[in-house]
Amino acid sequence: MTPDAAAGRVLHHALARPARLGHARLICVDGPSGSGKSTLAAAIARRRAVHVVHVDEMFPGWDGMALIEHRVGLLLRGLVRGDGWWRRWDWPGDAWAEWHRVPAAGLVVLEGVGAGHRSWARWTTTLVWVEAPRAQRLVRGHERNHDMDEQWRRWQARENALFVAQHTRARADVVVPNRDN
Repeated sequence: MTPDAAAGRVLHHALARPARLGHARLICVDGPSGSGKSTLAAAIARRRAVHVVHVDEMFPGWDGMALIEHRVGLLLRGLVRGDGWWRRWDWPGDAWAEWHRVPAAGLVVLEGVGAGHRSWARWTTTLVWVEAPRAQRLVRGHERNHDMDEQWRRWQARENALFVAQHTRARADVVVPNRDN
């Protein structure tokens, strides 16, 4: 399925449902590293005005996935009350960087590993699972992180454990198969 076709399916699902995150509809795009989550989020943003938040920018480094519930939870609880805020992690600088405001209206796309966490299921309008063959994901991961293969393998082990514990794919409203031709 092309990213544009998948974006259309996701938007159709989300817009047919009421806002559950204050006045915003939350679209959570989850799946393994290298599966095409960022590409799908960009395709959604090309079709409709949305605010995209990349979850991995909220993690303090390679070991930061353990803080997902806390970091993303702060943003989402803020959105329930009004505007939400999150702070970006500067991966190359290995330090916290600037703060970002997310308006509590319209469509918010939360994209990245763990975006479909059960802790915010009550606020999620549409949960999307993006998947791709393991070999394809490994090639993409190596291209992105060619000098960090060992850290990326550890990351994959953590994400797999998270997906099993969260039953993310089974809970998805939309499943997007992503296969390079």
